This record gives sequence, structure tokens and C-alpha cells, in this order.
Amino acid sequence: MQRFYILFFLGISVFRSYAQQEAVKPIYEKVYLHTDRESYSVGEDIWFKAYLVNAKSNLLTSFSNNLFVELISPEGSLSARKIIRLENGAGHANFQLSDTIPGGKYKLRAYTNWMRNFENMFFFEKEVHIYNEPQKGILKTDSIPRRVGSPSIKNHQNSAVITNRLVFYPEGGSLIEGIPNIIAFKAERPNGNGLAIKASIVSSAGDTIDFSCNRSGFGRINLKPVAGITYTAYGKFADNESFKVALPAAVSYGIGLNVRTADTVIRVILSANQATFSRIRDKKILLVCRQKNDSKYVLKKAITSDSQIIEIPKSKFSAGIVTITVYDPEFKPQAERLVYVDRKPYKLELVTDKPGYKARQIVDFGLRLADENNNPLKANLSLAAVDATLVPDGIEDIAAYLMLRSEVKGRIDSVSKYFDSNNPHRLHQLDLLLMTQGWRDYIWKSLPKSKTFYHPEKGFTISGTVRQVKGDAPSEGMNITLFVNAASGEKLFATTTGADGRFYFDGIYVPEISSMTINSVDRRGKKSGWITLDTLQAERIPLKINLLEPDTEAGSRLSERAAERLSIIRKEKLSDTVQLKDVIIKSSTRVNINGQFLLPSGYPDQSFAITPEDYDFRNLRHFLLTRVKNSFPDTSMQNGVLFQTPGRVSYPRFIVDRKLDVFDRLDYYELAMQDIEKVVVKQMVGLPDSLIQNSRKDFFQARDAFLIYLTLKPSAYSKRDLSYLNKSIQGYDANKVFYSPSYADDSTTTQRDLRATIHWAPALITDKNGEVKLSFYNSDVKARVKIIVQGLSEDGIPLTGSVFYDVN
Repeated sequence: MQRFYILFFLGISVFRSYAQQEAVKPIYEKVYLHTDRESYSVGEDIWFKAYLVNAKSNLLTSFSNNLFVELISPEGSLSARKIIRLENGAGHANFQLSDTIPGGKYKLRAYTNWMRNFENMFFFEKEVHIYNEPQKGILKTDSIPRRVGSPSIKNHQNSAVITNRLVFYPEGGSLIEGIPNIIAFKAERPNGNGLAIKASIVSSAGDTIDFSCNRSGFGRINLKPVAGITYTAYGKFADNESFKVALPAAVSYGIGLNVRTADTVIRVILSANQATFSRIRDKKILLVCRQKNDSKYVLKKAITSDSQIIEIPKSKFSAGIVTITVYDPEFKPQAERLVYVDRKPYKLELVTDKPGYKARQIVDFGLRLADENNNPLKANLSLAAVDATLVPDGIEDIAAYLMLRSEVKGRIDSVSKYFDSNNPHRLHQLDLLLMTQGWRDYIWKSLPKSKTFYHPEKGFTISGTVRQVKGDAPSEGMNITLFVNAASGEKLFATTTGADGRFYFDGIYVPEISSMTINSVDRRGKKSGWITLDTLQAERIPLKINLLEPDTEAGSRLSERAAERLSIIRKEKLSDTVQLKDVIIKSSTRVNINGQFLLPSGYPDQSFAITPEDYDFRNLRHFLLTRVKNSFPDTSMQNGVLFQTPGRVSYPRFIVDRKLDVFDRLDYYELAMQDIEKVVVKQMVGLPDSLIQNSRKDFFQARDAFLIYLTLKPSAYSKRDLSYLNKSIQGYDANKVFYSPSYADDSTTTQRDLRATIHWAPALITDKNGEVKLSFYNSDVKARVKIIVQGLSEDGIPLTGSVFYDVN
């Protein structure tokens, strides 16, 4: 009893614990994933770096430490899920693709628990293509893969038919009679991609205006609507489908808004027809400019003419989207427009020591980051050096995502073209995007207003309820102790239940799969109450099925290239055995413990058939400490057993009657020997998944693990303790290190090196000179290699850059 109170006092003094979760000051988060490529073959890894930022400033944030990253199949099912630990807003990991994963277009999705308060407005999603051999039951017709037997789209009377569409967007929001209006338009396919049109606008008075657009689908026209006249567009899409679309009806009262950007100013032209001007003459209108819902510029101005020009300095804004809203003298919004303020206040220089290399030759790479005055900048960066044929032009980068795609929902075709400095029309194209899709789908106009049900996670949360065994009433003031054996830092936690019987442990750092025990005792230190835990895994977010789309020319090229690599890899792949000198480890003898593969270590099992002579041991713990080699006592409140191996202390895992830790109400160490038939202790070798995929490089990352197999008598199951729980918790996914071989030694293996990702460096920080230097070796693939660098400066500026070299 005395021992418990001392430990409990210490627990209260050193651990943060509470019965009610704390309120938090809300912010908005965004996350971006930089992946090494966009297309993969089975058996490869998807490497990614996560950047979590404050959505209003793009500064890396520590608001959340847990990031959920999911790989979603073409059918919309969850293929894999990882929980990544973020430190100062950054983290990295990988998905290893098995040889049997079906090919197709997959989706990467990333989010924090806090983001769930805003529906999916800030979720990150990205498509990746995985190539495998063609599957049985798949037909390919007109470049569209279809599954045999799937329903086709038919134009019956009651069927929903998806067709092309043309939509008109008057600048400012409304067509206004009697003044010149600019009308933007977008022609798009069902998947959101643009397509060309040729058309005419015909008025009810018989007047005609011809217009067209290229395959981007964007364009704009000038029109001065006349009162009482209607306007209709007639024409054909590029696929020869005809259309007839009515333009929005013009209104008689309103303030016209026309916006143009110059080098240093945003030029705003306000117009009014005679009827409107007579109502607002000499009265003050309000012009408000916002960035991400924050007012940056506000102007009250008297209307003295039917057309007035206002110039707003660009220096009032940071780079990004600005919302301009005009309110009439009665403070009713009359017009709104999105405009992009473009600034690039940095210089990112990437260089290699040579323009070309031989296979397996070393590459010396360097970069320098500086501001417009050539002062060095600090930044957090990630780098991928990849076979350029597997990276199509125009892929999305961190700048395109944070500055545009995360701000404007819906599909944006070739989003990176709007940030390509080599595209002379990019700002005009971006303006058309914001006048159309941006005006409709700007996220800061449609954020849901709801209570925050989901809290930011600083680590793992373990919560639950203690109730009375009889009567089911909540038990207040129960002393709860939690022990997580693989937790980083402190492993022992303590708290008390509130009036509702609830308890919470927040911010626990669990770096891997871990067992945990939780106990409930009353104020006298006596076991009491019935513990139930909330789910240890966050509920899964609903998935949307990915629509299949026609293969592009680039996609076909990627498919052929990936198929070629896959064929070579399979010809040279090792057998189902990993051989090191005279030691052969066969994968058929491995044990899978929650995704961790364990193989025999070569040490003999310690096996004990329990006899009446063993009944003298106080319990299983006493037996293990006395009879099993390399065991010693765990002196924490866990009161368990540890195993010592060179350089490491290990907690064992229990397998009871051939099942892993399923009897969560049993304290195994307290079992009487009379309730046990057999004890077997196995010393195993825990291997990373990559070794099971026949990769020799990871073998020496193996570490010892201990399994205790128990065969219990029926009498053991009647001794379950409702105030005790033994559970497993899935912690953070371990960071796998990208394998970069060294060919400095001529004796290096002659096995072909077919890496498509030549190098991956996810955690680069510029030095005091704004520089990063690194080296890596080429593979055997003769190809053009593209080095891609992405990241964020210390003050939240998205950074992108690339450089090419050839391997001959």
C-alpha cells in the first residue's frame, strides 16, 4: 500500500494528466506531401515528406504532431495507412508497395485530427499511378480501362448522364445593364479538364458575337447588356457535341467591378449605370481587400462619377489570392473578385558538378537560397533525384498547392503552369482561373461554421471510462495508472477520473507498436471499477471512389517504362530466401506480429512443461525470473520481466493459446502456475519489411525480440480482472532510411542497379550561407535525371527548383 501511494504521488508530480481535455485556440492547418515521383512499379517505395503549415501564413506549425497518411485504391478502399510523427511541422516516411498490389490510379490523402473539424476542406489529396501486369477481367476500350461486367452509362429517360458543360461567370458576380461587362467562361469535360469550343452569342434582338477558346477551356468576352434583351450561346465542343447555354440575366441595379494588375498596383475600376449612379451619387461605398479572411486594405470612397479608378499598392499584400469586395452605401455586397498577387522574393540556385555522368558515377550537388538582395535564407527542404521519364512535365509542387490548389477546390488541370516562370501567359491564365472556378470554389468563402469536436494531437491519446461493476454508474475519483512499455521518455502515467468516470492521457509518444497496461484502484489502493477504453485508432474518414480517366500520352510512356523496369527486376529478383554467408533464413518460418516480421535467431527455445513442482513459484513473473536465461525484473509499476541482449533491453510479447495478447483482462505475470500447462520463450530477430522483400541492405537493422508462448488451463480464464486492461497500441510508423549505395569500392556487387529514384533526401536544412551540399551515386539506368527540390523558407515562402543531368 505504501509503495503505491509513493509512486502515485510521483506520477501526479511529473505527468500531465487531466479528466477534461483542454480548450485550444483555433487555427487553420494545411499539409503538403512532396513525393519522390508520381508513378511507381509494384515492389517499390513511395517516399514522401510532409509539410504542415498555418494555412494563413504558410509557416511550419507544431499545432499538431500526428499526421494520418493514407493510400487509397482505385476502387476507393483503404490500401494502407500510416501515422507520422511531425516535429516542428515536418516529417517523412514511405509506403512499401508489395509485388501483388493491383495496378491503377491511387490516391494519397493526408490530414490531422484537427482538420476534421472543417469537413475535408484542408485535406491533402494527390494521385499516384502504380503499374503492374494487366489484370484478368480488365478490358481497355478507347483508352478507358473498364472492368468486365461493370454497368455502362446509357442515355435512358431516367438515367443520369454526365456531359460536357459551358459556364459563364460575369466579373464581379452579376451582369449589369447598360455598362460594359467582362464575362469569363469555362468549357470543361465531366472530369473537370478543359476543352476547346467554337460558339456564338445570339441576342433576342438578333445581334451576334463570335467567340472561341483553346483546349484549356478558358476565355472571356465583352458584352454591354441591353434592358429587356436575353442572350444565348450556341456552338460545339471540340468532340463535336453541340450545346445551347443561356447567359445569366442582367440586373438593373449594381456596381460593376473590373480589376487589372500592374507591376506595383492593383487597378480597380468601379462602374454604375445611370439608374444606379443616381441612387448612390456622392454617397460612400466600401471597398475591402482580404487575404484568407483577414482584412488587409479597407477604403471608404464617395461616388462622384459613373466610373472611378482606385489603385491599391501591392505592397499591402503577401503573395497569394486577394478577395476584393465592394459594398454599396447600405453596406450590401454588390461585387466580388479574386485576384492573384505575384511576388518571388527568393533565388534558388541548383547546380551539379557536371552536365553528364556515367553509370554508378558520383554526383556532387549543391544549392543556394537567397532573397532579392542576395542575403542567405534558412529553409526546410526535401530533394528527389529521379529518372526524368517517370516525372511528367507540369506536376504539382508545393508552391502550386499552397498558393492555389489548396485555396481553390475542385480539379485544376496542369496547376503548375500558373507558377512556371517560363510560361509568358501564366498570370493571364491564372486570372481566368480565378474569375471562373476560383470565384465559385474559393475555400475561404465556404468554411463550415461548426464547433470543434476534434482536438489537435500532440501525441497519442488514451481515454476511457471507469464504471461501477454493479449498477453501471460512473466511478469518480478512481486512481488510474497507465504503463506503455515502448513510449519514448516517460512510460508511466497517472490521473484520476472525473464525475463522469472519464479519464484522459494526452501527448504520449509511442514510436512503434507497443503493449500497454492500465489499472484502476480506489482511494485506499484497492482494485476497483470496470475499465472500458475508447477506440485506440481514430475513426476512418469516408472514402470517395476514384473515377477512371483516359490514358494520356505521357501516361502510356510511363506505363511502358515502368513495365520494362518491372520485367527486369523480376528476372533478377532473389528467391524466397535471404542468404548471408552460410546462414539461410527462410521466410516460411517467420512470425508476423502486428506487421512486424520475426525470424528465428538461432538461439534454442527455452521450453517448460509445468509440473506440480513449479506450483511453489509465487506467480509466472517469479517463474520467469528464476528459470529463464537473460531475464531480470522490471522495477516500474509494470512489475513485469525484461530481457537483456547486447546493447538493448526488450519487453516480451505474449502469445496465449496461439493468439496474440487477446486476453486483455488477464495480468499474465500474476497468473498462478497451477493455471499454466506450458511456457516457451523464443528469442527471435525482428526484421524491417524491406528484408522480407529480399533487400540485403537492411539485414543489420534487425534486432532481438522475445516471445513468451503460454498454454493455459481453463481455470485461468475465470480470473479476469475488470479493473485491469492489457492492450496493444499502434504507435508512429518508423522512418525507413532511403538506401543510397556507394560505388567507391571496385569490389561492389555486380547486381544491376535499377533504381528509378536515384536519391531521396527528405530532411535538408540550409546552413548559415543558405547552402546545402550532398553527394550520391547514379544507378545503371542510362537516362536523363531530374533533381527536384521543394520546401519552405523560414518565413513561409514555398520553394521549388529543378536541374537536369544525363547518365550515358
